[in-house]
Amino acid sequence: MFQRAISRFLAVFFLAAGSICAQANELTLPEYLSDRLAKDPITIGTANKKSLTLEDICAFRTDPYARRVFAEYGSMFAAVSTVSIPWRCIFENSDDVANFQKTLKTRSLSVDGVAIDLQEPAINSLEKALEQAAAENLRIIPLDGAIAGRRSYFDTIALWGSRFYPALDYWTKAGKITPEDAQAARSMLIRNQVFKIVEWESAGYYFGTSRTRSIFSSTAPPGTSQHLSLIALDLSNYSDDRVREIMAANGWYQTIINDPTHFTYLGVSESELPSRGLMLTQQGAFRFWVPRL
Repeated sequence: MFQRAISRFLAVFFLAAGSICAQANELTLPEYLSDRLAKDPITIGTANKKSLTLEDICAFRTDPYARRVFAEYGSMFAAVSTVSIPWRCIFENSDDVANFQKTLKTRSLSVDGVAIDLQEPAINSLEKALEQAAAENLRIIPLDGAIAGRRSYFDTIALWGSRFYPALDYWTKAGKITPEDAQAARSMLIRNQVFKIVEWESAGYYFGTSRTRSIFSSTAPPGTSQHLSLIALDLSNYSDDRVREIMAANGWYQTIINDPTHFTYLGVSESELPSRGLMLTQQGAFRFWVPRL
C-alpha cells in the first residue's frame, strides 16, 4: 500500500512539474518580442540607425488602433530569426512599405501557375511544401493571383475599399447606418474608419464580405497586412486537411481567426509557438495560432 501511495505521489508530482514547465515556457507575445529585440536589435536603414523597442514597433499599450492591429495580425512577430520582421505594425504610407520591402531578400516561385514573391526563408519552405504535396498528388493553390503573396500599400488600400464601401452601402440601405454617418465615414482617415467600424460591428453590423463576420477577418486595414512583410500566403484549397498538415510541417500556420485562407510563415515547429508568445485557438477543423496578450 505504501509503495502504491508513493507511486501515486510521484505520478502526480511529475504531472504537476510537467504542467509547471509548460506554463513557464508560455510567454505573451509582448514578452517574447521585447526579449527578441533586446537580444537582436532591429535597426532602421538610414543615416540615424537606432535600436527599436516594442513600443517603437507597435505602441499597443497606449494606442487602441495599434492594440487591435497587434492582436489581429501580430503573430508574424513570432517568426523565426531568419525572417525580417517589420519595423512597425502600421505602415503609414506607400514610401514606408517600399523602403521596408527594399531591405528584404526575396525570391519568386511559380505556385500552381501563379508567380508568388516572398522572403527567401518563406519561399524556400513553401517550395518544400510544394514538393511534399506533389508527391501525394496534391496541389497548393494561391487565392486571387499574385496578391496571395506579396502586396503593396496600394494593394491593401484597394482590398480595404472592396470590403468597406460595399458594406457601408449595404448597412445604409438596410437603415442601420444613416446617410450622414456613412458620408462622414467615407471621408475619414483610415484610423478613424477603423474605430467607426469597430463601433458598428459591436452593434452587429459586420463589414466582412458575408456581413456575418468582422472586416478584420476579411482584410487588414491599409498598411497593417502581413502580406506587406512577404511572409503570408492565401490559399484557395485551405479546407484540405492534408494541405494544412503539409503547410504546418513546413512552418506555415493559420494565424488570423475567421480567415482560414490565410497562412503565415513562422518557420518553427508547432511545439515552439507557445514559447514565442502565441496560443492555439481551435475553430472546427482549423487551428489558429494567435497572439497571447
